[in-house]
Amino acid sequence: MKKVLIVLAVSILAIFSTNLHSKSFGLKLGLNFTNYVQNLPGESVSVLDEPSIVKKDLGFSFGVFYTFDISAKFQIQPEIYYIRTKTDYDWNPDFLSIFGTSEGELGELKSHQKLDVIQLPILLKYKISMFQVFAGPYISYLLKGHQILSQAIDFFALEPYEIDILKEGNNIYNRFNYGVACGLEFEKGSFIAGIRYSFDLTDNTKDTEDYFEDGKLIRGIKYQTKHYSISILLGWRF
Repeated sequence: MKKVLIVLAVSILAIFSTNLHSKSFGLKLGLNFTNYVQNLPGESVSVLDEPSIVKKDLGFSFGVFYTFDISAKFQIQPEIYYIRTKTDYDWNPDFLSIFGTSEGELGELKSHQKLDVIQLPILLKYKISMFQVFAGPYISYLLKGHQILSQAIDFFALEPYEIDILKEGNNIYNRFNYGVACGLEFEKGSFIAGIRYSFDLTDNTKDTEDYFEDGKLIRGIKYQTKHYSISILLGWRF
């Protein structure tokens, strides 16, 4: 499926670059607020069951775009972005219990997650005066990711420790995924300002493998993770 999407994206760009003559190039940068939902199939519990435990930290994005005019109203716009997302959350005790542990055993467990991603959207845009509405698919590739875990048991705070989530033994994330982006932009002259909502259609998390411990079979945890982001972007068309 990933290869099909990549081939399709390259084919679309090749067709439009050879057949359309009205083109323009530009830059965009902005801030993003990212949330994610992580749950177990068939279970009602989620890491983010309580919205109050989630802190949507500010991330950033910057990239380039190339616009092809299809008609006076419609445009196709491929883009490429470098995106960093940040999210803080407290572990839900109900979710921890599924892993065979509890809040009492782990104490107060907090996590700060940081992901660096390359994203390639292909957007269809429709002009309404100085405004443009848009939507389209994207493919993304996870470059690197880290989690910083901090823990407090009773009155003792343990030293925070960092995990590389792509390192051997911790590589629980799929590098490739895809989703949909949509939003609204205002454009006057060369200046662009917009807001965008993007959400994953694929599960970001690999299934944990079964393993043996002390002669007993331990079933792997098969949970799902999807990211949702709101971005505020400013740009300039050349």
